[in-house]
Amino acid sequence: TMSVPLFIYGSLMHPEVLSRVLGRTPETRGATLTGFRRGVIRGESFPGVVPAESGSVEGLLVFDLTPSEIAEVDRFEDDFYRRIPLEVLSESGMTRADVYVVEPRFESLVMAEEWDYALFVERDLNAFIQTFLRDA
Repeated sequence: TMSVPLFIYGSLMHPEVLSRVLGRTPETRGATLTGFRRGVIRGESFPGVVPAESGSVEGLLVFDLTPSEIAEVDRFEDDFYRRIPLEVLSESGMTRADVYVVEPRFESLVMAEEWDYALFVERDLNAFIQTFLRDA
C-alpha cells in the first residue's frame, strides 16, 4: 500500500535535515495547510502548528515514504507532536496528508510569533543539525 504523503512545515523543509532523517532525498512539492498557524515554540528554533481559524501554513508534501522512514520521522518529532491526517491544498487540489501537530497539552508553548524559515536557515540551522542530527 502507498503511504499517505507527509506535510512538512519546519526544519524538515531544509534538504539537509530531511535527507539526514530519511537517509535519502525524497521528492517534495509545495502545499498549504489551512486552519492552522505555524508559531515559534518558546525556547526552541523549530516551530509547531496549532489550530487557528484564519491561519495558513506554507510547506512541502513528501511522497512515497516507507513505514520505516515514517518511524524515523516519528522518532525525530518525538511526543511533543502527534501525527494526524489533515487536508492540504497542493497544485493537484485538496489531498490528504499526515501532519505533525503540537499535542494539545503543549499548545501554550507555541507563541504568537510566526516562525520564519529563512531566519531559521540563516541563524539556527547549523546548531539545529549539531543538536538533533549529529548521530544521523
